[in-house]
Amino acid sequence: MSVQERQLITGTWFVIQCDSCGTVLSEHMHTPWGSRYRAGAVRYIQTVGWTDRGTDGEEIACSACEKAAVQEAVRDANVVHTLDESEVRENDMSQWIEGPLLGFDLETTGTDPQLDVPVSFSFVFYYGGTRTHVVGGLINPEMVIPDEAIAVHGITNERAQQEGRDLKKTVGEIIDTLVAGSKANIPVVGMNVSYDLKMIDALSRKLFGGSLIEWGFKGPVLDVLVIDRFYDKYRKGGRKLIDLCNHYGVGDAEMLHDAQRDVEACVDVLLKQCSKYPEMLSMSLNELHLAQRMWHRDWADNFSKYLISKGKDPLSEADLSWPLVLVTQ
Repeated sequence: MSVQERQLITGTWFVIQCDSCGTVLSEHMHTPWGSRYRAGAVRYIQTVGWTDRGTDGEEIACSACEKAAVQEAVRDANVVHTLDESEVRENDMSQWIEGPLLGFDLETTGTDPQLDVPVSFSFVFYYGGTRTHVVGGLINPEMVIPDEAIAVHGITNERAQQEGRDLKKTVGEIIDTLVAGSKANIPVVGMNVSYDLKMIDALSRKLFGGSLIEWGFKGPVLDVLVIDRFYDKYRKGGRKLIDLCNHYGVGDAEMLHDAQRDVEACVDVLLKQCSKYPEMLSMSLNELHLAQRMWHRDWADNFSKYLISKGKDPLSEADLSWPLVLVTQ
């Protein structure tokens, strides 16, 4: 028997197939949202001992060709990326807050998503508002991290070079996770997450020759900044993540400017927003995604008019687009 590994989002999907006739005997998925098992044309399935690392090497028989073989155990399969088909959402599903969410954040070398690169990343997986799994780490940016950026997130050049993951490989893994989540209609949650997505999009074009949209990413995206600007547009004061945390009663200043902690704060803010503005839950994820696109465009148009009135340049077309620049560059 042979094992095929399909990597989708957070976990590993094992497929056992008969070497003689090609019949798929069974499939097993292990995800942070629980294990999933689908039996195919399997006989003596009780002899198979599943773990999150594969099988224990016991014998099973193919019901199609009657041949038996010892299943080789799969070891050290601690790869991120898997999702069971039963967890894929319908676009019109309501009460989406009860299902999976994918929190995402980058710490970076600067503020230009077209030129700067990440120095750390974090995916935090939630189900029903509860954290289930975390994937992240440092990244070697292969460029000098300016002092201004180090002052924000505290990641030094020495640490990034010594402990950071390979930039291209990690960006590829981030792209795979975002695209797989999008295909499963799992919302990406973040604070001004358009910035993070545009940076990964720019690196995707540079390193892999295609945009996130070309690879299949289409959202949905839930941006707590865009939501806050729409529902509380006349509130005075700042709208940085710490400001939103203070306004919605989430966390404290000491927890921020670390990718994982920022993600967790964003999801907490989102949950508070859903409680304060329950009409958000009356919309499907697709409707809410499209609404945010309009909300951001309205805000950006008004802000551009304000900048012009002060003798400054308006926002660029890239800044007007949310969550990504739709025109292939």
